[in-house]
Amino acid sequence: NRRFGSVQELQQVRGFEQLAAFQAIEPYVSALPSFAPINLNTASVPVLTALHENIERTQVEQWATTRDQNQQPIDQVGEFWTQASLDAVTAEQRSALQRFLSVKSRYYQAQVTVQLSGRSRYLTSDLYRKGAVVQAYQRSLAIIAPMPVAEPE
Repeated sequence: NRRFGSVQELQQVRGFEQLAAFQAIEPYVSALPSFAPINLNTASVPVLTALHENIERTQVEQWATTRDQNQQPIDQVGEFWTQASLDAVTAEQRSALQRFLSVKSRYYQAQVTVQLSGRSRYLTSDLYRKGAVVQAYQRSLAIIAPMPVAEPE
């Protein structure tokens, strides 16, 4: 009865024990230390489609394709709802979803790979942004040495 520390903890939940079930949902979930609304400027089509049962995938795909090709983020959540294809979501339903949506992100992840002396080092930093201040709240480091190759006898 606590927040997940990592997405992999989801595999301990009934229904996600099978690798295929976990892998199907893994790209669309995150484990964060506190609540974070969905950024409409970066959210994937499956995440946007899952917002409400009246949202059609094909219409969201068209909007997301235009969003990504133009590289022009929307400035307000209300701009997302101006699409004619989202008319099936009522004003009351939109209002209920409001707190779960944003046009900015607060959490980021930096991944760095360094190869040095025949070893690979992987550093992952999970970052939190509040205003102009960015802080790392979690880091992990992995060092992988090359596997020795057995010589034929």
